[in-house]
Parts: sequence; structure tokens; C-alpha cells
Amino acid sequence: MSPVSASERKLNGIAFFIADLQMGLGPLLAVYLVAVLNWNPAEVGLMITAGAIVTLLLQVPMGALVDVTRRKRSLIVGAAVLLSVSTVIVPLAPSLTTILANTLILGAVAAFFGPAMASLVLGVVGPARYDLVFARTQIYQHSGTVFYAGILLLIAIFSPLSASAQAIAPFYLLPLLGVGLIVWVLRLPEKAINHAWARGTDSEGAQNPAVSAFQLVTLYPMIWKLALCFFLFHLGNAAMLFLISERLASSHHGGSASDAILVASGSIVAAQAMMVAMAIWVVAKVNQRGRKFFLLVAFAVLPIRGFLLSLDDSIAYMFTVQLLDGIGAGLIGAVMPIVLADVVRGSGHYNLALGFLLTAQGIGAAMSQTLGGTAANMMGFDNAFLLLAAVALVALCAVITLVPETGTSIKAPSRGGE
Repeated sequence: MSPVSASERKLNGIAFFIADLQMGLGPLLAVYLVAVLNWNPAEVGLMITAGAIVTLLLQVPMGALVDVTRRKRSLIVGAAVLLSVSTVIVPLAPSLTTILANTLILGAVAAFFGPAMASLVLGVVGPARYDLVFARTQIYQHSGTVFYAGILLLIAIFSPLSASAQAIAPFYLLPLLGVGLIVWVLRLPEKAINHAWARGTDSEGAQNPAVSAFQLVTLYPMIWKLALCFFLFHLGNAAMLFLISERLASSHHGGSASDAILVASGSIVAAQAMMVAMAIWVVAKVNQRGRKFFLLVAFAVLPIRGFLLSLDDSIAYMFTVQLLDGIGAGLIGAVMPIVLADVVRGSGHYNLALGFLLTAQGIGAAMSQTLGGTAANMMGFDNAFLLLAAVALVALCAVITLVPETGTSIKAPSRGGE
């Protein structure tokens, strides 16, 4: 493995904190809404969907913004401040207005952080080393989430706090992680970022006329095929952990907020630890095994996970099955941006293309929350998991049929103009 430069170490620090803010409260918001505010699963699903809709509406514009801006660091800092402030306000003044505001802000921030992080990595190391360095930052992103959820897990196990207080704890922890992100972003020198590389161009003087997302997909038809596959994957995947949390927090299940927090945070720790292992695997083998091999493994695991979740609702069982989430999501997170970089290299519109793919994912995730929540209300949790597993099986068929191997050998470009 090649040595890590000082700038790459700063990218690792940014990645450690940015994943937590991008995830936000995640399934822990569902625990808070169900256990503390007594919302039902359908209401929770609609709130999560609202944030996801904002993400998908802004994903392409955010990708285009990242392509053209030279103020990437300032924008990341501003986003971290905005999200941190809106998060800490929720438990201080809980209302539909503050919860919705935080959810919508998270949706906007999530749309920005994905392409911003990918762009920073590409801008610092260039396309020749992007696959390995980006996969390495995934190790740190998942490690950061393990740290975040691990603290909450320790609180759930050892803290004398009441169940309601435990459900509120993430609202205070997340802003502290926001401070960490700001510190690491400011440590990365502006001069370390080659803005030509960051938008997918080999040199600063290259001519890359402005295009719309539709025009870009027309020029690179593989983008829409990838978008369809990732849409289907997230349609089947996104609601699963939320349904687990809601099931345990539901009075009908006989559980409690403490149980829900324990399983939600524990599942995140276990899954993210598995994602670290998957990212390490990608770093070691992506050029030998190829990109499609890792995609096939990721897509194959998801229908199995959905089916297994329908069989038993005990805490230990669901916790164990959630380890499969780390395999699927870990491989998708590490490989998808690499595959896209292969497809659109030299276009000068990498982040616009990434925004398009993340929009497809966001649409799938938004629909998954509503689909899963509605199915759980109408048919019960077991049948909801089976429905999501069926969607995941369709996604597997799509990636087998539509996506070829994209990995090629590329040469490092010159620093052209930076």
C-alpha cells in the first residue's frame, strides 16, 4: 500500500467526522419520535421522507455547485454549523416546526456532503489514485460512525439516565462531532486542492462546457443504468433499520425506548465495524477483483437480510442479522463513486454525475421509508421486511444485467495549472 501524505491524513480526519453529520440522527430520530413524542411508524416514515425529498431535489444542484466552486472548505464549515445548531434546538424546543426544520436542513446538508467529500479526495490525489484513497477514506468514515454510535451504545448500557434522556442524547452529541469536522476541514490547506481534478478534469485548462444532468446522462448512458440499480438497492434497503427501531420502540412489541436505543446504536456500531472491514477489503482487492465483483456481493446480501429479518423479532437475532447491512452498504459506499469515476473520467462533470446517482439513491430511500412504514402499518413488520427483500432481489437482477466491469488502468495526469 502506498504511503499516506499529510493532505491525505487530513482527508481521513474530515471523513471521520463528516459521515456522522451526513447520517444525522438516522434511526435514532425514529426512536425519539416514537418513544418520547409517541408518533406512529407511518408518521415517522413521512417525516424521514420529507428530509429525503429535500436531499433528492438538491442532489444534482449540489453536485453542480461542487463542480464549479473553489470555496469547498467554507461551504462544508457553514453546513456543519447550520446542522449542529438546528439539531441542538430540537430537544430544547420540541415541536413539529423544529423537528421538520432539522430534518429539512439535514436533507440539504446530506445532499452536499456526499459530492463535497468525493470532490475533496479527487482534488487532492487526482484520478490515478482516487480508487484506493477514496476507499481508504471510507474506512475512516465508518470508523467515525462507530465512534458516534459507540458512545450512544455505552450510554444505553451503563448510563443511569432515563429512557427519554437516552433518546435525547444524540441531539447533543452530534453538534460536538460538528466541531470536530470544522477543525479538520480548516486543517486542510486550500492549496492542496486541485480544483480541476476535483471536478473530474485532468488539467485546469481543459474545456468542459456546462451541461445539464439530462445531457450528461445522454453522453454517458451507463449513468442511468447505474442510477436504476442504486435506486432499487436503496428502495429495498433504507427502511430496514428504521423498521427495526420502530418495532422495538412500539408499545405493541412490549419493548422500550432503552431497548430501541440499544439495538439501534448497537446495530450501527456492528454494521459500521463491518463496513470498515469491507472498505479495507476494497482497498486491498479493488484492482484485482474488479468493481463489479464487489457490487454483486453487496446487492446479493440485501434480499437475504430482508428475508432473515422477517423470521424473528428478538433483540439478539435482529442485532446479528444487521451485520449484513455492513457488508452491503459498506461495499456500495466504497465502490459506487469509484465506478462512476471510471465512467465519466475527463468529462469535467464528475460531481454533477455523482449528484445524479445520489438523487436516484435518495428517491429510492425516500420511497423506501414510506413503503416500509405503510407496509408495517397495513401488513405487520414481518411482511414489510419480505416486501423490501423482494425489491432487493429485483435490484440484484438489474446489476447483473446492466452493469459491466468498469475498471481500467489509468495514468496520473500532470498538475496542470495548480
